[in-house]
Amino acid sequence: MMPDDPLVDLRDIHLPADPSWWPPAIGWWVAACSLAVIIVLLILFVLHRRAQTAPRRHALSMLEKIQIIAVDKERAQPCVQELSRLMRRVVLKRYPRVQVAGLTGDAWLEFLDDTGTTNQFTHGPGRELAHGPYTLSSDADISALTPLIAQWIKKNL
Repeated sequence: MMPDDPLVDLRDIHLPADPSWWPPAIGWWVAACSLAVIIVLLILFVLHRRAQTAPRRHALSMLEKIQIIAVDKERAQPCVQELSRLMRRVVLKRYPRVQVAGLTGDAWLEFLDDTGTTNQFTHGPGRELAHGPYTLSSDADISALTPLIAQWIKKNL
């Protein structure tokens, strides 16, 4: 006798087990290592860039502090002295001491003009840096001098 249903003895389909998430395939390892290398290189680049621009940021923050002090005209003389000191410090940081330490007067202003590609130190508000720090009172235009110095710092540091 024949069974009525020939499929009675068949078993149900068994699917394979789902793939495990660990260990990942080789492509995931390559992607993870590449991403780690890129992140490390990016961090090193950012740190190197910050170290390179640290003198510029410091000089500009000092300039900003001097600008805040120079709000009234009675404080112009001390501000000119501070601006002169700041420029000397920045120049000594950037250029060899033997080249710039002895510069005074017009030679100092010409050096600043040459390195800043301007003529505002010899023929503009920058003239105050040559004689202003050594006078008893100064009526220097700090609001014209500080942007000139900021421009020079940004160009040279």
